[in-house]
Amino acid sequence: MWCGSMRLQKRKRRGWTHKGARCARQKRLFVGRDPISVIAAYNVDGFVPGAICIDHEAIDGDKFVRYFAVCIAPILGNHARGDKNSVVLLDNARTHRRGDVHRTIQALCNDAGALLIFLPRYQPWYNPIELGFAAVVKEMKSKNAPFRTDADVLEAFYKVQPPEAKATFRACGCDSKDAKEKERTCNDVALVFHVVFI
Repeated sequence: MWCGSMRLQKRKRRGWTHKGARCARQKRLFVGRDPISVIAAYNVDGFVPGAICIDHEAIDGDKFVRYFAVCIAPILGNHARGDKNSVVLLDNARTHRRGDVHRTIQALCNDAGALLIFLPRYQPWYNPIELGFAAVVKEMKSKNAPFRTDADVLEAFYKVQPPEAKATFRACGCDSKDAKEKERTCNDVALVFHVVFI
C-alpha cells in the first residue's frame, strides 16, 4: 500500500505555449476555495476507502502522523501472514522522513506486523500513487465544472477503479496476473529498492 499527498490549487499561474502566442488560462478547479491538500492510501484496488484525508492547509509531519494513526494503522495487515496492506511504501518527502515522524510510523507498522519501506530518492516513477493522483486530476478536469465541496473531491478519488489502479502498478514495473500476486510482486520490488538504494 502506497501513501502520499498532493496539493490541489484553483489553477496554475504559469504555463507553456508557443513563442508569441498567449497562454490560455484553464477553468478553475475550485470555486471560492483555498487550495486543498489530500493525503491518501493507494493499493491495487485504487484509493483505499476511509483513508483519504482532505485538509485546507499544508500537510506537515504532525498531521501526517495523525492521519497515519487514525486512517492507516487500523487497516494494516500482517506481513508474515501475507495479509493485504501489509507493506507500506512512502516517498522521501520531508514530512515522512523527520525523525519523530519516522519513529512513530515505524512503531505503528511494527505493532501491526507490517513493513515500512521508503522509496529511493527522486524516483516518482516507482510510485503508483503518483499515477493515481494524475488520474484524479484528469477526472476533475474532465468534469468541466468547478468542485465546490470536499465531497466533490472525494468523488473524483473514488472514480479510480481497480482496472485503472492495476494499470498504474503495471506502469511502475509491477506486472503479474492476479491482484494479490501483483501487490506481493510490487512489495518484493520495493524491498529490492529498499536494499539497493537505502
